[in-house]
Amino acid sequence: MSMLEKYVDALNAEFENFTDLQKQILKTHYEVFAQKATAPQLAAHLGIDYRTINRSYGTFAKRINSRVKPDSDKCEWHLDGIVTAKKNEDKHWVLSLRPLFAEALELVGLVEVDKTVEIVAEIKSDLVNKTTVEAIVNARIGQGRFRHALIEFWRGCCAVTGVEDARLLRASHIKPWAVSSNTERLDPANGLLLSPSLDAAFDAGLISFSDSGKILISDAAEDLHKLGISSQMKINGLTKAHKNYLQYHQKKVFKG
Repeated sequence: MSMLEKYVDALNAEFENFTDLQKQILKTHYEVFAQKATAPQLAAHLGIDYRTINRSYGTFAKRINSRVKPDSDKCEWHLDGIVTAKKNEDKHWVLSLRPLFAEALELVGLVEVDKTVEIVAEIKSDLVNKTTVEAIVNARIGQGRFRHALIEFWRGCCAVTGVEDARLLRASHIKPWAVSSNTERLDPANGLLLSPSLDAAFDAGLISFSDSGKILISDAAEDLHKLGISSQMKINGLTKAHKNYLQYHQKKVFKG
């Protein structure tokens, strides 16, 4: 059995034993920090003490190691089974998910696969200048944080349909990313968590939402009903900040 298969089997076998915090740590490590972060960074993002991160992550790693490596009880540092570590300039350990473990997380659905990693790899292989690569990496990290913030605000549900599986939902910018400032790109109020069909229609300007949350359907839209989009749909829970961004979408993006 390959190491990847061992990781997958271990994750599946232990899935019911993982705490919500452990799942949040994994998702944050993978999605928000592009698989590389220090315990203080993870802690700051999740709003908890870094020692809690160390304890919780260590317990998680011990469970995985016990299945992947039967003699792992002899390990002094259980995280070694799922990450590599290197000290940074601040003397903090930078934890990088082992590639096969990261792939296993993708396969069992504990994290959302982000194709930007592949794009950055391609760019690096083409020897584009370092500044360009860093800009793309920073954009990816920002997008991960943005998505995480939307999942938190909308409680993992589609803002319109209420679908509860966050793996199926898209983090959609209200004011398009391309014309937003850096601050606006990361502002949770500039986002809606939407199903793929709603996200595509919203991005194309075929639908928008009024200040009251009622869906607006463009005269240019055809067959939206075949995608499950109806004129009865509505968003509940919009804030004043959401409405400011929606006014931009109504005027500049929506093809009324």
